Amino acid sequence: MQKNRIWVVAAALAGAVALSVSCQEKEIINPPSLTAFSFKAADNAVLSEDYVATVTGTEINVALPDVDKSALVATFTVAEGNIVKVNGAVQNSGKTVNNFESAITYVVMDSHEENPVSYKVNVSLAPDKHPALTFFSFDGDKNAKALGKTLVGEIKGSEIGVAVPQLADVTELVASFTTGAGNKVTVNGVEQVSGVTVNDFSNPVDYMVTNLDGSVNAIFSVTLNRQKGEWTAAPTYEAVPVHAGARILVNPVDDVPFVAFKRHQPTEADARDPEKDEKMYAIKFVDGAWTSIGEAFSDKVGSDYDFTLSPTGTPFIAFKNGAVSPQVTTVMTYAGGAWSTVGENIGTAATSKIHLHAIADNKVVVCEIMSNKTHVGIWDGSSWTVGGMDALEGNPRPYEIRMAGDGANAYMFSINRGKVLNDVNYGHNVMKFDGTSWSGLRQNYLREGASQTSIVGYDITVAPDGTVYLVTGDNAEDVENYHHRVEKYNADGTWSQVGSTIDYVLSSRCYSKIAVAPDGTVFVAYPNETASPKTIEVVYFDAATKQWSAPASLGNGDGVEYTGDPNLSFVFDSKGKGYVTWLEDSKLLMYTFE
Repeated sequence: MQKNRIWVVAAALAGAVALSVSCQEKEIINPPSLTAFSFKAADNAVLSEDYVATVTGTEINVALPDVDKSALVATFTVAEGNIVKVNGAVQNSGKTVNNFESAITYVVMDSHEENPVSYKVNVSLAPDKHPALTFFSFDGDKNAKALGKTLVGEIKGSEIGVAVPQLADVTELVASFTTGAGNKVTVNGVEQVSGVTVNDFSNPVDYMVTNLDGSVNAIFSVTLNRQKGEWTAAPTYEAVPVHAGARILVNPVDDVPFVAFKRHQPTEADARDPEKDEKMYAIKFVDGAWTSIGEAFSDKVGSDYDFTLSPTGTPFIAFKNGAVSPQVTTVMTYAGGAWSTVGENIGTAATSKIHLHAIADNKVVVCEIMSNKTHVGIWDGSSWTVGGMDALEGNPRPYEIRMAGDGANAYMFSINRGKVLNDVNYGHNVMKFDGTSWSGLRQNYLREGASQTSIVGYDITVAPDGTVYLVTGDNAEDVENYHHRVEKYNADGTWSQVGSTIDYVLSSRCYSKIAVAPDGTVFVAYPNETASPKTIEVVYFDAATKQWSAPASLGNGDGVEYTGDPNLSFVFDSKGKGYVTWLEDSKLLMYTFE
């Protein structure tokens, strides 16, 4: 029995050893291997869908949309028992957060943390499945001249609308926009750079947005919606009594309105100030208030004066000098905070109907009547050149003169006094000075069927694009009455009429003004003598209907009806804001349009 027990124990020990050896032989150590890698939307709030990577050898490549990649959770598959680390930190599939803004390396090891294999994860940009413009605006600093303020577009589906001022020049605007990363934006095949590329928005502009690999395009149409402007009363200037002849202009550099005027001498003797009365003043309108830039800085001013600003914003005034004999013309300018005389006085005899315009390099052109002829003075920066208007046929005796211009050219409009040339009754002229010489755009002209050019209701202006516009009055179509007629000078050297004549009968005091907004819209302002009380009216030419608008009444200010010539003045700034001024009881009234 004892012997049998020994054999049983021995057999049991042998079986145990054999079993142990058998178990050790069956332990499986899987080599490091990463076979799948992805980012699931369920684990990553910044993703709207799952993104699966391709694993090629030890390179893992995955394309993600333009999202924050600094805290993403990856899901991966490795061989059983493999251990995964990133920068020494153990990774758990579907749980561990990593920064994937740049490539990172996953190290995969066997169960004993041996035989490491490095897998490099490269995250690239996925093509936008829905390329779009997500924001659109015209920034004020990028469009300072045309707009001066930021206008943000409203995006509705593939349509973008932007509200712009009614009269803004939209032919050269710079748009700012955002789109998905990798997208390309083009207009008519031209790649667009936000905040840089210039386009003409006179008509809707289609922006094409193309994704990274060119597989998807989307078109967004941008339409500008012009907001109808309104006339609004501005503060009246009454610090100093204003004499007839006041003129408003806008500084071409900063769009600040300036007015130059002669101080009116009160009729009451005890209210007069001989040190200031009948001398020149200048004011500007800033932040809703009038500010002085010169008081009583001239000699005594005679019956005529005018005011202009150079292309660089330098003010010049010309006036009939009442302190000298004969009363010739004096020109002054403003620089360094003070007014000073420009050279010597102009002419050798008394002058009248004085007007001036400044072109490039502060060259000043003065046109006036002297000895019953049109007389010209040109300042070249150092001296005056004076003489007659030789380019004007016969230089006939003028009734009236007006001037306008741009940075390159000065234009003179004049009406001949009666039948002073070729039996034409009050023919009119338009002359051009190009900085060197004069030429005639129209001479001694009278519309067929008219008795004469009206001696009221006339003016000349130059549009921002350099086109010359003229408003005159005649009775060619209505023998009994005179009506405004607007014309423009074309590039081919011809004149053409703008619309029909304006439906208003000119009166004896209808001294009108014409102005052209930055978008090319033509306006005419005139005093309505038939209204009670008398008022100022403004019409504009509607390019869509090809008709003159119904008149807008600017009211009569504080209720004081103007007497005589209300001394209208009219101008637009570069952004389409309009200014009309006139006089009532020696006070300067102003309305603005925007």
